[in-house]
Order: sequence, then structure tokens, then C-alpha cells
Amino acid sequence: MIIPYNQNPFEETLSFRLEDYKRNRLSIAQQFVKNLIAYCFYIDEIDTYYDYEETDSIDNQYDYLNYFYEGKFMAKLFNDAIASPITAFAEHEIFALDTILTDAQSDYYNFLTSRTSLMHITDQLINKPDINSEGFEYYLYENRLKRNEIDDEEIKVLFDRFLKILKSMIIENLLNHFSLENLDLDLNRYKPLFRDFKYHLNPKLLNESELIEFQNACLRWYDQLIQHFVFKYQLEDCEDHLQILRKSFVALLIIKPETNTKDEDIKFPEQIFKTAKAYLLFKTYAEIHKTKICISYLYRRMYEKDKLILVKDTLFREWFNRQDYLIKLLSVTETYDKAHTAERQAHVDLLYKAMDLDGDS
Repeated sequence: MIIPYNQNPFEETLSFRLEDYKRNRLSIAQQFVKNLIAYCFYIDEIDTYYDYEETDSIDNQYDYLNYFYEGKFMAKLFNDAIASPITAFAEHEIFALDTILTDAQSDYYNFLTSRTSLMHITDQLINKPDINSEGFEYYLYENRLKRNEIDDEEIKVLFDRFLKILKSMIIENLLNHFSLENLDLDLNRYKPLFRDFKYHLNPKLLNESELIEFQNACLRWYDQLIQHFVFKYQLEDCEDHLQILRKSFVALLIIKPETNTKDEDIKFPEQIFKTAKAYLLFKTYAEIHKTKICISYLYRRMYEKDKLILVKDTLFREWFNRQDYLIKLLSVTETYDKAHTAERQAHVDLLYKAMDLDGDS
């Protein structure tokens, strides 16, 4: 927990502003946030804002911290623009570092310089207005899907809510870690929204062919929104994580993963997988994940829990490394307990559902 300074740390040496990190009371990211909040609080020339609203009445740093972690904290730092101050303050701190650095100062410098692009992305997410689904109704009209049975206005609102939640979760992750490597897109926060989506994307008054055409159009719209979202905020490093959300969205539809052949006609490594569906599920997952921990979770679940993979770790890795997947497994896969997270389980549960597979986990 960050406990704000009770005196102006910028009247002291830089080493004073790194004491919490040196004593292992704060991470280097938390130390940076503590210093940023203090700078905006103690320097008289700086005006601060909550989502563009001035905060003259605020006289404590705890409120500033709350605003910061909400993604609403803004300031006029070194120019007249009201904006998220993260990148500007990081540049100030880099300039303040001594030529000869202590270990703590070196860690701070490396943190600041290695996170420059992520800090810029965070500022952009906070500063730029939300993307919305403007044009969805016209898109349905152009595709001859404008019908009384489809509540296009409500579906547009749902897409807007989806983007708002996604943006909020990415900002939250960046503000806490200044990293996207372990982005946690908590699917539980989408449950109420996905419940509403499921209702509005499955109108009973459409026949099956009409419904599939409508849902395919909605999936294309979803993909376009995500593509625009990634481009606008420079979030290409998030694309693997965003596939989890796409699988969740697809699971709401009657559209199934593409396959035009019966199970008995699918060629698959029978010495590795119990069924063709098990193989297709694993293949779908492995083609979008490039971390060992993710592959380890699915392998351990399918082998130990659901008995859909038939071979032990060594034989499985030998087979896996001969395939054209995104990574190679050069050491023993992680244990189930180590690899398991609620997010991974929810993702795989949705894949099982989409593939009509039974699992015990």
C-alpha cells in the first residue's frame, strides 16, 4: 500500500524519493506513482484535475491516489494542456537522475526508460475519448439486416459498454504494473454484459439461416471494433489476450468453430489425443498462445483432469515441438496448480463449450 509523503520530497535528494523501494516497502512502479502524486501535490504551479474537472478543494494525496488508479487523474504539468501526467513526470525524473547512479537509482532509471512506450500508451488511453459503436445501425441496414426483430440500438449500447469495460481494465492493469505481459482480463466483469449480449444476439423470431447471417455480421463488427481499438491505442501487444474475449463472445452465438467434416473424417494424432474434438480444441488454443504457462495449463488439464490427452509430459512435448506452434516446450511443463488461474480456466471452459466437449474441471 502506498503511504504518501508527509513532507515535500522534492526539497530532498533523489535518494530520498527511493527509500520505500530500497527498503522493499514498495515496488519500483509504486515508488514512481508515489513520487508522481507528491510532485503534483506539493508543487504550487501545478493544477490538478479529476477527469478534466479542477480539484481545488482536494487537500490530501490519498484522493489523488484514488483518482490516479481510477484512470481519472490529470494535471497541467509543464505546459497549458490538461492531460495525464505520467510520461511528462517520467521525463522529469529521468532528467533528475545523477550521472553516477546507485543501485536503486539505476533500477529507477531502467524502469523509467524501459516503460516509456507503455507510459505513453497509458496517457493516450486516459486522454483520448472512448471509441464507440457509431454506425452499427447503418452497418446492419447496408447488409440488409435492419429488421424489427433485431434491437440494433440496444446492441450498439452493448458494444459501447464492452469497449468501455475493456479500456478500463487495460488502464487499470497499466497503472498498477506498467506492463501488459500479464494482462488480466477478468471475465467475471463481463458476465452481466455477456448475459445481455446473449439475449439480444439470439432473437427467436429469426429462422436459423437469418440468425447465422445476423450473428456473423455482429462478429465482423466486433472484430472491426477490436482492430480499431488496438490501432488507436497502440495495443498490438495485447492481441493474444484479446483472443480470450473473442472466444467468450463467439460462445454466445450459435456459430461454431469452423469445421465442415465429421469427427471420424478428421485426421488427428490418435496416439496423443483421445478424440478429434480434443485435438481441434488444443490446436485452436495453441495457435493463439505463445507462453509456456498457458500451454502447460491446457496440457495438464486435458491429461490429468479430463483424460483427453493420452501421453505423459515427455512424449507430449516431443510431439508438440514437431508442430508449427508459436513456441517450443524446451523444459517440463508447469504443474496444474502452478499453471491454473481463474482466467485460464474460464477461457478453456468456453472453448470446451464451443467444441461440445465434456470436461471435469
